[in-house]
Amino acid sequence: MGDVTLKSISAYRDQKSVIEYDFDATPHEVLQLTNNIKLWQASQELQLIGKVLDDRLKFTFGAFYLKEKGQDIEPLRFGFANFFSGGKINNDSYAAYFQATFDVTDRLSITPGMVVCVKFCK
Repeated sequence: MGDVTLKSISAYRDQKSVIEYDFDATPHEVLQLTNNIKLWQASQELQLIGKVLDDRLKFTFGAFYLKEKGQDIEPLRFGFANFFSGGKINNDSYAAYFQATFDVTDRLSITPGMVVCVKFCK
């Protein structure tokens, strides 16, 4: 689009893992923790990058979205007692940003910017 570029950045991650910790390092089950993680994430970012006014003003506008869903179940075995930690994960994150550089002279430029972020956890 001339001196303006539209860029799209997409990502997806799917994670399943079981991690066990034996904190007492003995053959007996004195203190043991297990992480059972099942999680997926998807994100999308759009950037509008350009320059105008005979290249004196360079700018970047952007928007970002992240969706994350899953669970992290953590049973903790401590001798005779069992405890459970962790839980369900359900997050939505949004962000918008702007930055511009204006060349006032050949040796002086001004660069303002702004970021707005919102995160929703359910």
